[in-house]
Amino acid sequence: MRGSFDSPPVVIRTSRVGSAAGFAICSALGFTDLVSLIQAGWAWNYYAYFGLFLFGMGFLYFGWQLADPTALILSPDGLSWKNSFVTRHWRWQDIDNFRTMPLGAVACDFFDENPRMRRLRAFNKKAAGSQGSFGFGWEGGAANVVETLRTARHRWFPQEPAAAPSDT
Repeated sequence: MRGSFDSPPVVIRTSRVGSAAGFAICSALGFTDLVSLIQAGWAWNYYAYFGLFLFGMGFLYFGWQLADPTALILSPDGLSWKNSFVTRHWRWQDIDNFRTMPLGAVACDFFDENPRMRRLRAFNKKAAGSQGSFGFGWEGGAANVVETLRTARHRWFPQEPAAAPSDT
């Protein structure tokens, strides 16, 4: 994690150690699969080709994360999620309920009224219990990232207690 709440922005990136481990594992398993295919004379074996494809995709994904890690950028005006292709920004009042999900993913709920995403978010909520996810493999682990997000939202978007009704 880079930055602090006193001198924003706070930047949280995907872990290079985790990406390197995923890259190494996918490389080793993909290479082993490739060698077995070569030894078999490239005979058609669905599982071997599927494994080669799967480990190849993992090799590309984790290699990409090593070169250009995804980042969460926390600032007083909101939360930004940046990857190689797009940066999305939400104000603190438009996002809430940060939590961990299986495999160390960080999930949340959105309150912005983006008409293009309304149907997808309802489906995601029913299927996975969360309207959105920022992915997995963050520096410090998912639980620490969730706590940091909750702290940032509370600090930069404090919830005002409801005003007592007036007797006048």
